[in-house]
Amino acid sequence: MTNLQSIQQGLEWLENLKKNRLLDKEKVATVLTSRENYEQLGELFKSLEVSLNQIQEGCQFLNKHFPKERLTALDVLKRKPLNEIEDFRRQAYDELDLFQQWLDS
Repeated sequence: MTNLQSIQQGLEWLENLKKNRLLDKEKVATVLTSRENYEQLGELFKSLEVSLNQIQEGCQFLNKHFPKERLTALDVLKRKPLNEIEDFRRQAYDELDLFQQWLDS
């Protein structure tokens, strides 16, 4: 990609963000004009792509191995804040040994 194309792409991206008001345009402009920040943004983008692929693979696995029929009535499973989910994940991880002991007994 030529320098002009990357600038044009950055400006289009900035206009898109401006329309949706997702980010402060001065901060975006700072990232786009700093080579170091731009490269770091590229690395983060690659990392996000890897994460997205892993999430998609996980979803494909779940869809393949678990039924797609509704197992619960609507609104039985309420939305939970992410911090509650993270607390549950930590607790489950911390108690894996206890669970293994229970399975072994």
